[in-house]
Amino acid sequence: MKKKMIGIAAFTLLVLSACSTTSSTTDSGQQEEQGAVAQEIQVSTAGALSTLDSGQYTDVNSSDMIGQVAEGLYRLDQEGDPELAMAAEEPTVSEDGLVYTFTIRDAKWSNGDPVTADDFVYAFQYVANPENGSSSSNQMDVLKNGSQVRQGDAEVSELGAKALDQQTLELTLASPISYLDQILVGTPFMPKNQAFAEEKGADYGLSAENFVGNGPFLIEGWNGTNESWTLTKNPDYWDAENVQLTKIDVQVVKETATGVSLFETGELDYTTLTDTYAQQYQNSAQANYVPKALVGYLSANQKREVTGNVKVRQAILQAIDKEAFAENILGDGSTALNGFVPSNFA
Repeated sequence: MKKKMIGIAAFTLLVLSACSTTSSTTDSGQQEEQGAVAQEIQVSTAGALSTLDSGQYTDVNSSDMIGQVAEGLYRLDQEGDPELAMAAEEPTVSEDGLVYTFTIRDAKWSNGDPVTADDFVYAFQYVANPENGSSSSNQMDVLKNGSQVRQGDAEVSELGAKALDQQTLELTLASPISYLDQILVGTPFMPKNQAFAEEKGADYGLSAENFVGNGPFLIEGWNGTNESWTLTKNPDYWDAENVQLTKIDVQVVKETATGVSLFETGELDYTTLTDTYAQQYQNSAQANYVPKALVGYLSANQKREVTGNVKVRQAILQAIDKEAFAENILGDGSTALNGFVPSNFA
């Protein structure tokens, strides 16, 4: 059934970020620097953390947190481009462009276990396995037999992911892909400590105690339902020397107004802005625009009598001035859109 939609491309995200300084006052009343500033910040997130399981998340906020405490073959650099992470070097590729062979970096899980190629195979098979009900299962379609596995037409062991030894991972694709590194940055392609995950079973990832990661930060103080937790620098992370922050206090702030208030009183160093607040702070030195490929849209219920009429849906579509809505209501750099692909996405 064909759907009509009214779309607004939310192309930019406006955030407020603050810098702190450490100083003291001398007897003469002058202030002097006390050396390095403590690398600790307080940030907000728009929604609760539902899971740390890279195979079971369904929301952006959880995905963002998983990305702080776990890491796949690639990570994003400062320009937003893929760079080597758990992969120690660029893979060797077969002449037909289907077989990629990766060497896994010498790295540790937060419980001290080594990160192995088997941990990647286990994670990929978990996502593809229809018995686990992962909402990301279709992403494994890039691998050989991925589509067949998730539809129950092939055994999980037939997925195109194989550990040749502890440090060598072989991925066989369904078809050649020139941008595989961009795909492998995704949350579903994070490894999972197989022994730990199997020990925890259904409880894996549902609290800080039931999770081990291999990312730049460790998570503390999350019991599965509370709306605040702490990320601390992972001393065993392979690239720890380039991780500047030592502590990040995270709290869920669902209302933009609350986030702005906490920022203004110094209780937050980072928060996101939307709508009128984005317009209010757009010229502030503390406001930063960050490109995001997001789409907001209205989808009519076609099973109802009125909105089931295509002429009514077309009328609604034509009655809304999307350009004015994006510019005057959202005011955050978003642009009007007539499809599901965001502006300037590629």
